[in-house]
Amino acid sequence: MDNDNNELREQLSKEVIRIGEWLLSMAKKDSSGMWWETMNMDLERNITWRQSESIYSGVSGIVLFFLELHKFTSDPKYMTTAVEGMHWVLNYCEKNPNTYYSFFTGRMGVPFTLLKMAEATGESRWAEKALEIARPCTSFLELPYLIGDLINGSSGTVLVLLHLHAATGETWILKAIDAFVKHLVDSAHQGPKGLYWDRSDKCISGLCGFSHGAAGIGWVFLELGHYFQNEAFYHIAQQAFLYESLFYDETMKNWQDLRKGIYNDEDEEAHRKAYLENNLEFFTRGSDMNAWCHGAAGLGLSRLRAYELFKNKNTSNDDNYNYKLCELDITNAIEKTTQTDIDYKDGIPLFILCHGRTGNAELFLKAYEIFNDKKYLSLAETVAQKALDYRKEKDKYLSGYRDIGQEEDTSLFMGTSGIGYFYLRLLAPHETPSIMIPTINTTITGREILSTHSFITISPLDMAKQLVKKYFKRTLIIAEKCLPEELTDFFNNVRLDINPKTIPLKHSFITFMEKTIPSMPPKVQSYLSDIFSLEREKIKMDEAIVSHSLLNIKEKIYNERAKKLVETDTDTFLNLTLILEPETCIATTDWNWNLANEDEWVNNINLEPDTYPLLLKPTPFGIMEEPLSPMSYTILNAFEKGKQVEAARQETIDAFESLTPEQENMLTGKIIQQIKQALLVGILIEVER
Repeated sequence: MDNDNNELREQLSKEVIRIGEWLLSMAKKDSSGMWWETMNMDLERNITWRQSESIYSGVSGIVLFFLELHKFTSDPKYMTTAVEGMHWVLNYCEKNPNTYYSFFTGRMGVPFTLLKMAEATGESRWAEKALEIARPCTSFLELPYLIGDLINGSSGTVLVLLHLHAATGETWILKAIDAFVKHLVDSAHQGPKGLYWDRSDKCISGLCGFSHGAAGIGWVFLELGHYFQNEAFYHIAQQAFLYESLFYDETMKNWQDLRKGIYNDEDEEAHRKAYLENNLEFFTRGSDMNAWCHGAAGLGLSRLRAYELFKNKNTSNDDNYNYKLCELDITNAIEKTTQTDIDYKDGIPLFILCHGRTGNAELFLKAYEIFNDKKYLSLAETVAQKALDYRKEKDKYLSGYRDIGQEEDTSLFMGTSGIGYFYLRLLAPHETPSIMIPTINTTITGREILSTHSFITISPLDMAKQLVKKYFKRTLIIAEKCLPEELTDFFNNVRLDINPKTIPLKHSFITFMEKTIPSMPPKVQSYLSDIFSLEREKIKMDEAIVSHSLLNIKEKIYNERAKKLVETDTDTFLNLTLILEPETCIATTDWNWNLANEDEWVNNINLEPDTYPLLLKPTPFGIMEEPLSPMSYTILNAFEKGKQVEAARQETIDAFESLTPEQENMLTGKIIQQIKQALLVGILIEVER
């Protein structure tokens, strides 16, 4: 903090000590150490108090505050408090095994805090404990539906592993980083431009933003690129930022918050009303939120780091273009955050780190650190003064649960210890490390040890291959056999950059295949175009999805209607006119490309063509591809343009020869059962009268 502002400095100094003393008064002690209960909200929005080891809302986060408070005051009782807190955390971890190794909200925050303990005390035992607790972290990869986001997912785990390796140099960490990077690359989705992660039926599209969206994951790739000096990771970061550029809204002066979930009865009613009224804007336009977790304040942090890393690079023209876009995003983010956190007149005065004004002010502090311009420091000071004034008036700070939790919370990201951490950041911005964006300031030494780690050392060419493989896995495997030289030339010439004029990678590959396949021998043409056409069709269907949350409510409404239809009497059901759901597609291939039979794909070239029907159906999580039996194909095909159930039943029966009455009866039962099942899962729908 600027020493010229002595009055504010004195207020902040007194307040951080007051917060420290308040936290001490709230602490509990037992034989394992010192701990705090923090606020939690259940599914019914009731506030409870619980114990946890996490940084976000547990003891590790409060320990981080006390470490910085000790650094600021040199009072030994604050270090004693931090040590006692870590003893409790270690005991808690020992008694509560966990595979949830996220950074901020899970077990991986403990090794991060232990590294800070080692740094503050100079005692290696803390770093040894950090390694011990982090070592099983790859079990996180075994969880079903593991997401990539920074706060809850695999990218945050990578970040802590980078900090661990930078501090200890342990070789096993590299293998773990390699595995997590593979997960992040494999789970990336290509948008109309750029990359995003974590599809959900509760979002319009993959989220923008720092803690839950592309910005945070892109930032982790910046840190990977910096630490390992690997350009491929910088390319991925730039693609994440390019994706977010699609959702910058000039009227909001913000990047859209793309969450559109159903969490309660009111949400469901709003979704149903919008769907039934064909209100497409409801499902396709995000909201305006500005916080570390969603919006300009957090997103701007990722661009500041990109600016910091790119400004000293020897750049090509394209890289200069990337650099200028980062500058523009930084300007927009600071403008929006000034509007919401400095110029505001209304709204709940929330000052927590996660989605409050002190968390947003981290953008100003980082801008001050990077640009050394006191105007940014002054903005952060203004936020601090507003927080101090509010505390003086109300005698407390609101928790992150706002009006639901009337008591103060103790936690780092949702409570008062985080506000205290911000004050310490402001008092000594160059000495107090950011917890909102904890960067890696070193690069790896001894690069020869990296040679066995294929994803840490991945080249831009191989990174492009991995991203194409997401959509064209079968086509790529066949193309590598049939046209290896042409394929290598394509990947040697393709670039991943942030220029919005660049054709998206998957479309570059489509163009390449469309030009190349006709030059192949006739047998190879038939064979290769068969699977390429299928995978290209799936991309078209996926790109036609305008909103993942729209698909979600549509499926709910279809299912409710279907349940009523399948419960009607037999005669009524047979007279229903049904049609294949318009966005669902029946496709056929000449060879069997079943996703479960990877070992057999290459052998198809030795087989004669046949007919292999497939059902392709859009879902919030991607295009479902399901092989169809001959009978299922016949049934569904009958409804492609709409047909009465009885007529479709008879058409399917006629496809079989010489049936006895008993066989026809049995087959009719199976046909009706399949039609009802197709109705219930939204493959068939009733024709509107």
